[in-house]
Amino acid sequence: MKQEELINHYTAIADALSVPLFLYNIPARTGNTIAPETARQLARHENIVGIKDSAGSYDSLKGFLDAVRDIDGFDVLNGPDSLIHQGFVDGCSACISGLANVAPAEINAIWSRFHAGDIAGSRQAQEQVTGLRTDLYKVAFSPAAVKKALQLMGHEVGDSRYAVQFSDHQLQQIKNIINTYLH
Repeated sequence: MKQEELINHYTAIADALSVPLFLYNIPARTGNTIAPETARQLARHENIVGIKDSAGSYDSLKGFLDAVRDIDGFDVLNGPDSLIHQGFVDGCSACISGLANVAPAEINAIWSRFHAGDIAGSRQAQEQVTGLRTDLYKVAFSPAAVKKALQLMGHEVGDSRYAVQFSDHQLQQIKNIINTYLH
């Protein structure tokens, strides 16, 4: 879609809703990228209160932060687990983390240490999470790997909608990753 079409689309949705709306930039799943300037234009709509950026790059996240920095009441939320700490440093108000399903305390440590002024501790917590993320996502596509890790941790979360069949070796890899990073 062209940026003008995205603006028209999100404006029509925001006009029809009586509740606040967050934009979601996840080009790998949608095939569309919301440009920072598009987010800036949409941020002026009273019902559009923020954007979650899951494009996966620092440049994308920084682009949104820079584009809307002077717009009060519009939040930028970080999606990639590898950029949580840097997102907070640069001005993200929150993150929405898929990996937090597996490692809630570890993800929360990034925010709580940052919020307490312990920037080095926040960075260290980020490094731990990045190691977990890197190792887990080497085994399989991320949503499937997260669900399998949760199952191996004793949580019933159902099967992944992705047709991923884990070998015994992959299951052992995930168990080892859980034991390395979460115990």
